[in-house]
Order: sequence, then structure tokens, then C-alpha cells
Amino acid sequence: MAAVGAVQVHCPECDVAVPITTEITSRRVEGNELIMSVEPDLTDVIAHAWTHDTSSAGWP
Repeated sequence: MAAVGAVQVHCPECDVAVPITTEITSRRVEGNELIMSVEPDLTDVIAHAWTHDTSSAGWP
């Protein structure tokens, strides 16, 4: 079973908080420890990066 969570990353160019959706999955239990996998969906971050002029960021 997986759960969905969210975190935010701050864009230094425009001062916007860009959301990152995460999928959290329980992998296994070792003793008293729960091992989890967290996989981010970076689609919104990549889309936001495209809104900025890439030539001023030093990109090729």
C-alpha cells in the first residue's frame, strides 16, 4: 500500500514555492525499524524551471 505526500522547494529566481508530490511505500520491517521508499514526482519542478529564461541561468 502506498501513501501520497507533498513537500515544497523554494525557487530562488521568483520566490515561489513549487510543490513536489511524493509516493511513500512501506518496503519491509527490520526489528523495530520500518524501511520506506519515497519517490518524488518532479513534473511540476521541471515545468516551473521552463518558465524561466534558461540562458540567464547558465544553461547551454
